[in-house]
Amino acid sequence: MTGMSRLAALVLAVLVLAGCSSLDSLAKDDRVDLSQAEVLGRWRQAASGGIVSFADDGSFTATDLPHQMFDDFTGVLPAGYQAGRDKLPGSGRWELRAPSVDPGGPKNHLYLHVRKLSDHAVATGGDLRAEKGENGVVLAFYIGDPDANQKIVYTKCPDSPSVPSSPGC
Repeated sequence: MTGMSRLAALVLAVLVLAGCSSLDSLAKDDRVDLSQAEVLGRWRQAASGGIVSFADDGSFTATDLPHQMFDDFTGVLPAGYQAGRDKLPGSGRWELRAPSVDPGGPKNHLYLHVRKLSDHAVATGGDLRAEKGENGVVLAFYIGDPDANQKIVYTKCPDSPSVPSSPGC
């Protein structure tokens, strides 16, 4: 094999390997990109039955927010609150935005500015992520590291507008 043939073979091998390893980067971005209209309505968490309702004026109300959303904040949960026994109703404002690590990316994070928990004034918040679920878009709250895939999932109620409905509410 001549020097030129070796160089050509090497370049070809590098291109093939580079092409195989970058196929993921060529794949279509399948992250959810929500509009405000798609957020509006009622979303239900199956395990607790909790409902979060998003209004077009930017407000939300919830019948039972996940306590894990507030575990890292001292003094936010009501005195005597016990997970599994007590509900955690809340209200505040919601904001649809792109993730902080990709500000120009799709709007798939729903930030809850929580101002009231169990009728007590608070100033805290939490983040729900819009994802593709089995029956359409879901909103997920991750407990701890998202790579562990431990999450609380909300599905859109059938009587709510804009997003394909899912069973039950």
